[in-house]
Amino acid sequence: MLDDPWRVRRSSRETLDDDDKADEHFEDLDVPKQEALLGLWSTLPSYFVVGPPGVGKTRLATETVRRRFSNDRSTRLLLTAQGHDALDHLQEKIKDTLKENKLDDVIIVRSTASERRPTSDEDVHQAGLDYLKILSESPLTRDAPGPLRDRVHSLTASAGRLTKSKDAVEKDDRVALNAVSSLVLDAANIVISTANSPDIERLVEAREQFDWVIVEEAAKATGPELIGPLMLSGRRLLIGDHHQLPPFEADRLVKVLRDHSLVAEALTLAEQYVGPLMRDGEIAELDHIARDAVSLREVADMALRLFEPFRTFVVEDERRLLGNSNHRPISSTLTEQRRMDPAIARIVSAAFYEHKLNTQSARAKAAEDVAPPFEVRDPLPESPVVVVNFKHVSATGSGTRAEKMSPRWHNPGEVTATYDVLRHIRASKASDKPPTLVVLSFYKAQVEKLSERIDAGIRSGELAHLSGFQPVLGGNKWVSTVDGFQGNEADLVVLSLVRNNSGTGAGALGFLRDRRRMNVALSRAKSKLVIVGSLAFLREAVRGVNPDAGKHDLAFLTVVADTINQLSRETRGKDIKLASVIDPAILRGGNHSC
Repeated sequence: MLDDPWRVRRSSRETLDDDDKADEHFEDLDVPKQEALLGLWSTLPSYFVVGPPGVGKTRLATETVRRRFSNDRSTRLLLTAQGHDALDHLQEKIKDTLKENKLDDVIIVRSTASERRPTSDEDVHQAGLDYLKILSESPLTRDAPGPLRDRVHSLTASAGRLTKSKDAVEKDDRVALNAVSSLVLDAANIVISTANSPDIERLVEAREQFDWVIVEEAAKATGPELIGPLMLSGRRLLIGDHHQLPPFEADRLVKVLRDHSLVAEALTLAEQYVGPLMRDGEIAELDHIARDAVSLREVADMALRLFEPFRTFVVEDERRLLGNSNHRPISSTLTEQRRMDPAIARIVSAAFYEHKLNTQSARAKAAEDVAPPFEVRDPLPESPVVVVNFKHVSATGSGTRAEKMSPRWHNPGEVTATYDVLRHIRASKASDKPPTLVVLSFYKAQVEKLSERIDAGIRSGELAHLSGFQPVLGGNKWVSTVDGFQGNEADLVVLSLVRNNSGTGAGALGFLRDRRRMNVALSRAKSKLVIVGSLAFLREAVRGVNPDAGKHDLAFLTVVADTINQLSRETRGKDIKLASVIDPAILRGGNHSC
């Protein structure tokens, strides 16, 4: 499958018939989801679904799970992702879906996380203890031979002590309780686990097989991380978006893999750093590859191709379809979003999806007819997109409001402007539940300074009204890095860009040059996006790359600025501009009384 997914592609016998297409669940899906469901149901062994922001990727996954268990209650599924956050959300939605459809007798277990995370009733160890308690109270144990009955009761008592302290349980009992957990893992209908967990490794070694493996946020996983889950089934659905954040440190590793001299240098260090992990002869094989230019090129090119397999296969599949109308694809793209206000979606669609991301009609109508769950006070505009626009640093001399790089990248002027934005917002009293709010930045130092300023404002009472909002993040935090917020959303998002200098090109832009990060940053807001930064800086930094280059890697920033400019000339409802660009000084002089 990793070598050539098109060569091994074949048709499934489990195609959806006309009755399936006429049921209420199928008709409740938008057309792109219907087409994706038909494709993934009829294609073996693997199918890839690209899910841009707000299109409801989880809805497609939950419908796949529901339909499978409606057809066969004995189905076994593995749900996996590179990180825990995506699995938390998917687990909750699948439980809700199964319960709504009276399929809640399905056994769901969650692989135990190595780090300290809140556990649920589905945690495999907790589930094992629960089943052991049920067994100990059952007629089966009551009628069992004495030694077996005593052992079950003894383990049940040990299980109670184990929840308080591992040291309170004898080693033999811990081993037995782990065996109970393994039995539960082997018997579960749905196993939920990160891609690189020890439980996945154990399942692979035991040659377990599932009817289906579903990989969420597959574009964030590397090839090596995906190999374990993919080995556990002959049928795989991978859902992700290669236009959003890639695997951790992806850009650095891709740069190395593209430079064969760097690959050769890295291989010469293998014995020093990973020698103890290698089998006999493998170090010698690596040394041979490093010395053979042909082998080195072949291996490096293969590694580059399979480092981000989701992106590799989707891009190649789209290329083949463009070149051959008879090509049978192994991927599809969801194109109907319902998260973002249509004005926000237009920026995202134009800059990152070639204008192919559309807003669902009901979401577009709601933007016209339904007020957001918060209010803004003059002089903060009601527009769904607002830019608190700083002048280019070159127009302000040394500019006390420009970026600072000591000790790390931050921008004091933007901290103040973001604070001023928050002074002018209030939760709507007409809203049934508190609106969600988050402040984002690409830089950790800016996140720290924004957090300090906001916390001080809450303590002083000037931002006491934020109590009417709900922070999306745990720990009652209002501020996050963009990277840490992928997969989340908020009614109101304030984004601090930080960068504003006299340079041009990628070096001047820093993280702003990364189109995938910028895509995430601009697509988290549901009702209102406030960008704090300098549009003039973005334009000048891009223009300085090469005025005659036309479309290049940084052109998306120009598209963002141009789309905002276009939205600023359009209105909706009571002459509300779709985008407003204001000077930060206006906010400092505005009325912010309660």
